[in-house]
Amino acid sequence: MKALIVIPNGTRQGPCFDVPTNALYLISSLRQAGIQAELADGNMVGYDGVAQKIDEMKPDVVGISVYTPARFNALRIAQHARSAGAKVILGNHHATWLHEQILKNYLFVDACALGEGEQTIVDFCTMDMPQVASLAFRFGDEVVVTAPRKRRDINSIPFPAWDIVNWDAYKAQNAIGPRMYYSRGCWGACKFCVSPKFWKGYRHRSPGNFCDEAKWLFELGRTECVLGDDNASSKDAMELFTEIEKRKGHICIPIQVVTRVDTVTQELCDLMKQCGVQEVIYGIESFSQRMLDHLDKGTTVEQNREAIRIAKQAGLRVSALVIRNSIGETQEDKASTARGLAEFAPIGEGSVNALWLFPGSRYWQEVKAGVYDHLIISGKEWVTEDFFLDQRYSQHVIAWVNGVISPMRVTEEA
Repeated sequence: MKALIVIPNGTRQGPCFDVPTNALYLISSLRQAGIQAELADGNMVGYDGVAQKIDEMKPDVVGISVYTPARFNALRIAQHARSAGAKVILGNHHATWLHEQILKNYLFVDACALGEGEQTIVDFCTMDMPQVASLAFRFGDEVVVTAPRKRRDINSIPFPAWDIVNWDAYKAQNAIGPRMYYSRGCWGACKFCVSPKFWKGYRHRSPGNFCDEAKWLFELGRTECVLGDDNASSKDAMELFTEIEKRKGHICIPIQVVTRVDTVTQELCDLMKQCGVQEVIYGIESFSQRMLDHLDKGTTVEQNREAIRIAKQAGLRVSALVIRNSIGETQEDKASTARGLAEFAPIGEGSVNALWLFPGSRYWQEVKAGVYDHLIISGKEWVTEDFFLDQRYSQHVIAWVNGVISPMRVTEEA
């Protein structure tokens, strides 16, 4: 049995992209099960390189990670894989939320993995589809969804297959990595985010398990990494960085951390700085309390200020993730955010210049249900799943900007 895991081409936003940690998790799980598994990263080799890999390897199974803006590139690869005789399974967020649309419209796709995929891909390779949990597949003219899989203890998942990564090649193409994960999901309830729904809440592994992986990366020549968690919550993060501090000098150190403003303390920021962290990135979203409440962020403007203050007090660089043009945002809301950022200058800003509406999010459902019809100037007709079938918008998502809903191009062809 041979399996190929594919990252489609066309998922870059600007010059940077990630070394595909989640794909490497799939490969290590397959290898642990005795299945030969390899990676084809379209960000590195383009469509032609992926197709060549399929032709040369002749895998029995091709698993493709489907990002919404790269859905048609993923489907093109899937069609080639099927023509080469492979069974095809799609995964990641787009395949999870739109599995029925995919399976009814693209007969060259055999199945979609729903949510966390490590055990699903292994089972797909070794079992009949009706026996595989958290799987959607066709049965005649119908789409069948199997029983949901129980959440795994993350400590039981083998480390990503870091040993197969050509680090020099990725560095030459401005890839970000390694990106390590201590936890999966989030306990927040932001209406624009699907992470808690995808990962079924929040859970983390043990600090020792994380540091053992960081030790392996260090032995592979990596001294720095990015902590890719959705949020590094205070108690869990204190336990993690306490272990990192004990083992620093012998492990790969996170130099960048992403978290929520309501999960940090001065003690945590000081400890992260002591461990070697250089930058903390906060999901600020807005300095308008009205907009924070609208987004169901569960935080306050004062928490934004305090989190930035204590990080800077610890000597950490701070960057703010900001959502602009949320539904109903006024000029005064925008001015409040601008003043808040200026108050703490210099501060990095990783901004989203428009609100993206993705299937699976409560925001998408609320717009579809007409909750915001009184604020929509034009474009409500775009908020339909049929949009994702239109080849004209193969590199687009649905965006909201100042009352107008329209397609927005967000990726580059690779």
